[in-house]
Amino acid sequence: MRTSPEDAINTTSTIYNEKAILQIISQQEKEGQFLLNGVSINNNKKNKYEDLPSGWGDYAYNSKQISKNNNIIKCGYKNSNKEGELSLQEIEHRGNDGIVYTHVKKIKPVDYNNLEKMIPGFTFLKDPCDPCQALNNPPNYNCPFELNVRGEKKGVSPIWKYLWGL
Repeated sequence: MRTSPEDAINTTSTIYNEKAILQIISQQEKEGQFLLNGVSINNNKKNKYEDLPSGWGDYAYNSKQISKNNNIIKCGYKNSNKEGELSLQEIEHRGNDGIVYTHVKKIKPVDYNNLEKMIPGFTFLKDPCDPCQALNNPPNYNCPFELNVRGEKKGVSPIWKYLWGL
């Protein structure tokens, strides 16, 4: 069955909720990817837990696919049962345990007032606020920020400008 582009848009807009579409599109941009997947920060400290024993392969570290020293800042649930409000967290990878070799990480809360100091290229556009509110259900788009990422266009993505009312 063939349809014209206008008919396809009309049909799609009657099936899908505008807010859901905006949320999906926003999560594909650099701001949404920061909130969902986090950003790697270099704290200039050696992570003793990520050092490999002699004779183990280190290609992933040498090729920069895995970082030994960088922690990740991202939004995560405050409690471990994956319910409730989201908040900023710093994740420190602590290697693998010696029994079943599962990956061990230490998670600690991050004060959003320190984000501009911790993440190079991150700037609040208004006052400091919790950017994770945009991932709550329902989303709260009241914390505009700019995140300049290497290889991406500088400035705020158009979808986030729209959501933040800029």
